Amino acid sequence: MGVLSPNEQLLRSGTKISNLYRSKHYSAVKEQYNSAKSPIPLTMGYARTPLKSPKEFLKKHSTQSQKQDEPKTERIKCVACQSRKSESKESSLSKPQKTLHILKEDCRRDFVQENVLQAIKRPNTTPVRRITDNRKGDVFLLEESGWIPKYSQKQDYGKIPPYIHRIKQNLNQSQKEFKKFITAEYAHKEPQVLTAEEKKQILEGLVKNFKILFNKYQTLPLHTCTPARINRKIELERQMDELQKDIDLIQGHEDVCF
Repeated sequence: MGVLSPNEQLLRSGTKISNLYRSKHYSAVKEQYNSAKSPIPLTMGYARTPLKSPKEFLKKHSTQSQKQDEPKTERIKCVACQSRKSESKESSLSKPQKTLHILKEDCRRDFVQENVLQAIKRPNTTPVRRITDNRKGDVFLLEESGWIPKYSQKQDYGKIPPYIHRIKQNLNQSQKEFKKFITAEYAHKEPQVLTAEEKKQILEGLVKNFKILFNKYQTLPLHTCTPARINRKIELERQMDELQKDIDLIQGHEDVCF
């Protein structure tokens, strides 16, 4: 059992309580609640469903939403349309005209008449020039066959194109600039002579590299049938030739500068 407060104990005992606290807004809140309270119960509806009078019986289309009658506006038609309709009625039994009239500005386009006018004004198409060079009748285009001297009749035929002249000028200019840079870079530097020890170390290194390449060259198969083997053999021979030239250059001169 829960413990009751003193006020609840007094209420259960039946004694009247006159000194209970009430807010000063009690009456205003009560009136607002009663005024906002709906007479219709939110769960069960009306206690008694109100019936309609016999005069308010269900009529046809009474449940549909009645649209407001919009004022009808007369469509303004152009004068050309009206004149064309009147002319078509009058000339329905007349003979068709052989001449073609130029179309006037109208609200609707006559595409058939426009196509006819375009076909009349279109220039004549020249047929493609073709050639047959065998007895079976095989046809080739004459312009693409090479029989027409199309390129030899040009003004620049047989002349060097201008872009090749520009490439040559750029190459010559870059070579001149490179020479100027080399001369300016090494002008103030004096050439240094290799000592005997340095010359000996360089020769030993070159000979060692030559022996390594020569051993690889001797291990190659005798029958070089594939492109990979042929390229490998050519590359080894090229490297051995370069090393041999360097060895001969150092051994042939007593003083070597760098």
